[in-house]
Amino acid sequence: MRARIRTIKPEFWDSERVADVSLNARLTFIGLWTLSDDVGRLRCSARYVKKMLYGYDDDDVMPIERLHAVLEELHEGG
Repeated sequence: MRARIRTIKPEFWDSERVADVSLNARLTFIGLWTLSDDVGRLRCSARYVKKMLYGYDDDDVMPIERLHAVLEELHEGG
């Protein structure tokens, strides 16, 4: 599985569904696009996602517990 370069369309920011989730969830959602393959599959591991998206940030910026909550928020938001 290999990720490809993705782009964010300007309409993304107009979406009310996107606006209903937190800023951390929006950033994580965009980051997940860069980790997924053409059909949306990616490695199902919060540790992997944290390392790939927040690897250079301090642990208190996105601790694994918060990332779990953000992923759950995205799941509930559809």
